[in-house]
Amino acid sequence: MVAAYAGAVLITVPGLKNFGCCLIVPATVAGAMYFYKRLNPGFNSFTLKDALKFSLLTGSLVAITRSLIDIVLSFIFRSNDFTVTLPEMEKVLREMALGNTVEEAIKLLRVMASDIENSGFSFLYSFFSIAGNLILDIIFAIPGGLFARNILNKRQDLGI
Repeated sequence: MVAAYAGAVLITVPGLKNFGCCLIVPATVAGAMYFYKRLNPGFNSFTLKDALKFSLLTGSLVAITRSLIDIVLSFIFRSNDFTVTLPEMEKVLREMALGNTVEEAIKLLRVMASDIENSGFSFLYSFFSIAGNLILDIIFAIPGGLFARNILNKRQDLGI
């Protein structure tokens, strides 16, 4: 849990946010597995099932925690990356020329942005943020868990 919370805080930092899914989430799972092994001296080795469990749990905790941090910061400051980049998103969506679907999507995006700017909270934004982060973080946590499994089991075989 400590590794997941640390990873979520790191992902929230503006400069590190770009590396969140590709580097920080897999490293967070590796850290969680390493801490588990260090705290349980009698633990032998990680199975594939163990690595997948750690990946699922750590990825989920990172996603939920980072979403909650984003929601709280949005509530406090009444702004976030979404509200700042909305004009550019609208421009890109219009360039795709998908017809009436684009206009409906833009209306929905504007409602979410105005909710955040007026009250600091948007249920739709919160839902999509949590759902998207869950999917993305779990997908990127799995390779981190599998890689950590190989490294930690190899270190045990070498006696390190």
